[in-house]
Amino acid sequence: MEYPELAPVLSAILKTVPAKKIILFGSRARGEARPESDYDLLVVVPPEYKTMRVWKDLYQAASKVQQGFSLDLLLATEEDLTRYRETWTTVYPHVLREGRVLYAA
Repeated sequence: MEYPELAPVLSAILKTVPAKKIILFGSRARGEARPESDYDLLVVVPPEYKTMRVWKDLYQAASKVQQGFSLDLLLATEEDLTRYRETWTTVYPHVLREGRVLYAA
């Protein structure tokens, strides 16, 4: 795995939701990270899992296993990625352009 420090986080995410994909994006994915940079993850889930409750559950699960770094988690559906792929006021075009898929079902 290219980012072994994320292995426990990915495992926690996959135990919490039936993720279709987990994509790393932002400075870590671009190779521009500084030591204090966070990890930005977009978790692609079925529509019924795109809720605030699930997002909170993911953060709680991830916070129990992450060590020594900050983490930002976003939830999206496949439909979100398709619908907003060209909408530059959202993060989705950036995720699709520069993201690194860490997990795909």
